[in-house]
Amino acid sequence: MRMFCQLMLIGSVLFGCKTGNSNLSSTDPLSSSGKTAKELWAEHVKFETDGQKIQAACIPRFSPASTKVKRRGMVMFMHGFTACPQQYLAMAPLLNAKGYDVYLPLNPGHGREPFDGPRGKKDNHQTLPSTEHKNEYKRDKDENIRQRFFVDSMNAIARAETGEKILAGLSGGASYATTAVQADPDLWNRLLLYAPYYKNPGLSAVGSAVIDQIMPGFVDDWGDECRANRFPGGGRGGLCALTIGAVRAMVNFGVNAAQRIATIKIPVQFVGVEADPTADNGAIHKAYLQIADHARMCLYPKGVPHSLLNPKADAPKLDPYWVPAIEADSVAYLTEGKWFTASDQVASKNDYNLPICRTKL
Repeated sequence: MRMFCQLMLIGSVLFGCKTGNSNLSSTDPLSSSGKTAKELWAEHVKFETDGQKIQAACIPRFSPASTKVKRRGMVMFMHGFTACPQQYLAMAPLLNAKGYDVYLPLNPGHGREPFDGPRGKKDNHQTLPSTEHKNEYKRDKDENIRQRFFVDSMNAIARAETGEKILAGLSGGASYATTAVQADPDLWNRLLLYAPYYKNPGLSAVGSAVIDQIMPGFVDDWGDECRANRFPGGGRGGLCALTIGAVRAMVNFGVNAAQRIATIKIPVQFVGVEADPTADNGAIHKAYLQIADHARMCLYPKGVPHSLLNPKADAPKLDPYWVPAIEADSVAYLTEGKWFTASDQVASKNDYNLPICRTKL
């Protein structure tokens, strides 16, 4: 049943319908002139967490540059869909030591603690942006206001900062990061995209379109194993259930970002996973080719998880043999602009014979 639900979720994102107009109102982050980065960051934290019970792994975090080195700028990481800022906790001190402040924001509606239901704990996924929330969309536009508000708020923080401004995102977070650069092309210096969720590689199904139209609130639950592996008893922070409407809202956002990729003029490093079951490498490769004169792309070998950076929590049974290499290459690119080091191996024809990222130092 779980596999059926996942296939239906995959298919649902490929069938769209126009969304209604919005009555959601909020302060425009672009009107926040004169505020410091610290003040704008505090507003983000309050906006996403005030009055909410947030999982420990999901609390937004700011980590300042080491006082032992000259400050060089800032790096902002946007986490994956259904995940949390926890994905980047190991990266923050590596960059702090190089003179960079590190921001780990919380994506819209993520990280809420489960609530007590009639049959036990239930995931609080109702706060995610979703196609079921018609008031979250602009008139005649397939753009979710909360998603765009998050992007603009993060850009406002970067605009108030000094020094280099580097942006990275994983999966759904890569879609947010892509859109942030497109929204303000001269703001950011470099962009790192881990397995961007521009498209789901699964098969489409007619039935999924029907469910998406009449039952956007249909819930796919990933089961007790997912919940057992969640903080505090396990390791992974985030959600273990979500609706079709939430999936489609995220993928629509990624599709729109990929369609505008050619507007990005700064260096972009794409990395992914061979035969990734979550993010479509064809869509990523297509985006890469449009900006190949100032971008690079490599894939980690099949078997490396989509989440890439946090296997201790996301895939605790795997040998994280690739982690030292991806951390080292990430730091080198983020701080010095050095492209990821590729091995002498290439991926399969199905993955466009792309170079395999190195997995050993």
